[in-house]
Amino acid sequence: MIHIREISSFFILQPAIQDGDRLQIHPSNFNRMAYAPYTDLEATPDFTTFQFISPTLPEPTVRQVRFNGQQGGRIYNVEFRNKTTDRRDAPSWPDSKDFFSTVLTTLQIIEIYSERYPGRILLFSRDSKAKALVFGTILGRFHHLLTPLFDVETERPGPGSPIFQIKRKPIPCFSISTVESIWNGTSQIFHDRFSIKLDKRIRIGLTLPTD
Repeated sequence: MIHIREISSFFILQPAIQDGDRLQIHPSNFNRMAYAPYTDLEATPDFTTFQFISPTLPEPTVRQVRFNGQQGGRIYNVEFRNKTTDRRDAPSWPDSKDFFSTVLTTLQIIEIYSERYPGRILLFSRDSKAKALVFGTILGRFHHLLTPLFDVETERPGPGSPIFQIKRKPIPCFSISTVESIWNGTSQIFHDRFSIKLDKRIRIGLTLPTD
């Protein structure tokens, strides 16, 4: 059973410029690929937890990205999972369009989080199949999107060892302005504008695996 608790307020991420229901992707970064991040994100006010919906069949899948670390610490583990813990993706998922959109959405979340907390080191582990797939693809296929913004350090391979860790380079990447409860900015990875709106009506499940 998934425990649901109400949190007082959440951010909803919605791009200011859209092409249908997908972001317009800069062709120089993606070599005219058909993949794009999902545009609607939800996040707790401190950005500890993000979630988004994959339009899978027969019903959508809610996916979560969480940043775990000690308060005041510098190293934070990045978690990726389905909100419903018993929900399993099909064996063909790693070859699907949804998989690559999920990977790019996770990468976009990492960019947004690291802009908020640029001094934190983010650690990516392979201790679940989903994390090994998503984080491994970020490091492999989309490594060229990481290096302009992050210092990337790869780790030695092993069953429980981290895949890699990153730290934001000391360069400005978002131009963020705030109007009341709306954040506006531009992503350097995706070359598109976004706005983050405060919403107090959302309920979200935050139960995450402990392993």
